[in-house]
Amino acid sequence: MRSATTRSNPAWYDNRPNYTPTTLGINYYNMNLHDGTNPITWLQSYDATKADNDLALLQTSGITKIRVFAPLESIMSYASSVFTMNSTYRDNLKDFLTKANSHGISCILVMSRGETPSAPSSLDGYTRWELVLTSNGRTAYKNAMVAYVSAVDTFSNILMYELCNEPYSCAAGFSAYAVTESVTQQNVLDWLTLCYGALKSTTAKPVGISEYEEEEQATYQYFSDATKRTTYIDPVTDIYSMHVYRPDNTYMADFRQLTSKPKWLSEVGHLNYSDPTASSHPIAGNDELFNALYDPQAVRSITRKALNAGFSLVMPWSFADNANVVVSHNGDGTHTPKEVLLWMQATLTGRTQVGSRSVS
Repeated sequence: MRSATTRSNPAWYDNRPNYTPTTLGINYYNMNLHDGTNPITWLQSYDATKADNDLALLQTSGITKIRVFAPLESIMSYASSVFTMNSTYRDNLKDFLTKANSHGISCILVMSRGETPSAPSSLDGYTRWELVLTSNGRTAYKNAMVAYVSAVDTFSNILMYELCNEPYSCAAGFSAYAVTESVTQQNVLDWLTLCYGALKSTTAKPVGISEYEEEEQATYQYFSDATKRTTYIDPVTDIYSMHVYRPDNTYMADFRQLTSKPKWLSEVGHLNYSDPTASSHPIAGNDELFNALYDPQAVRSITRKALNAGFSLVMPWSFADNANVVVSHNGDGTHTPKEVLLWMQATLTGRTQVGSRSVS
């Protein structure tokens, strides 16, 4: 395995970057309910007190930007080819955005989660991939996304409306249901193009997608491959929003010359899969993303390269589900910061702290 080496004169990608609250955010993902779960349907079991405590910790940590999974499929029911807004779940999202704003925090809103494992049910929070196959289905999604954005667009602390998390990668294998439905990249492009155009006529805020980027497999080179980027990414996003999960920055492509849109590293961490013998991946992995011995080093290495390459925002994974590395959500409602959050606190606020401790 390659690894970054220590140099007295570091290469450009290892130069110390300027981490600030503008450039260093975090994935909030789904709210952790402090009971061992962080459900995709968290807006249905929303706990306003826990949300406020989360946001207060993020604020005192110096964090001002988060990426939140708030899929329309968890706040809008689906029946008879129509999505219908649930007013209670919508108001829970509004309450979260209100609280975030009061804590000085802006949010990327992920509007659909593409990793659908099997045939979806109403309000389960997962993308209904069968709908992207037909014109009527795509129109139903377009109308739902317009309704979603119209319901919350008055909030000034929305950084971006993210149409879908990793949509092309989901069609390529990340979603078992998309594969079962034989969803193609062209189907995904048709769906995203329709919804992107509709939202660009609805809001002045940035609209787009995020995608997985991996140097070792051509299937997932959505940004480093110019043809893929021009075909599948450029028409449907205002931001080049990438996800990189690798051991260190020597596994990340050089994006210094990619300057036509703002660049975000909206998910970053070590390897996020278990494949000890590399039977289905180019690199053997043991879920190092969740290992405190490996992930913090990878996060610092990869974010250094990204910021040195002109990225304007980097966001480690994740506040909700990385208890060994980022923060533990304790049963009594408190939090125990771990190495990545402690590093972010020290970097963004100037505070230094030895070890972890529980906070409310």
